Amino acid sequence: MDFSFSSGLRGIGQVVFYGLLSRVVDDVEFVGLNEMFSRQYVDFTAGNVLYFTNFDSRAKIGKSVVFETLTEINEKGIVEKYGWATQTKSDAIIKIFRDNHEWLLFVFLAGEMIDLIRSNPQYMERKINPYTKKEYEICRVPVNDLGHKTPIRVPIVGEPDVSAIRDVHEYISKYKG
Repeated sequence: MDFSFSSGLRGIGQVVFYGLLSRVVDDVEFVGLNEMFSRQYVDFTAGNVLYFTNFDSRAKIGKSVVFETLTEINEKGIVEKYGWATQTKSDAIIKIFRDNHEWLLFVFLAGEMIDLIRSNPQYMERKINPYTKKEYEICRVPVNDLGHKTPIRVPIVGEPDVSAIRDVHEYISKYKG
């Protein structure tokens, strides 16, 4: 079977999650390059569940997890493009980062992520994109503030235990109905 994932860091997250999810679910389909799904920030369909992956190369234990809320704000302060965190149509967002010799996966339900962003305005930051010269907004939540979430730890080398991913998928499938 021929696969074509996104380039760069986005592709790393897609490959890691596809490799793990395909061990648990038979009907995983990568739809991230399809224009309609891409605009809705959906990378995978597995049964009736839609997933979006986001690889965060800077996230570490003791640091922050970043959610992009606004992608482009013009010089007049008008929002031109909203970020993936507020626009995703996915049922679950998988934040992936590396911690030494393990992949760490945080699973956020779409509504849960929006609640987290809205209830923590102190973590909102606006910055200038050096490439587009436009302002953007992110929510940088310290990993320590995600104490209610237990990351799924998967070793990079060796046979991974995917039982937690199976449990998450089954929960979301049942939750969706």
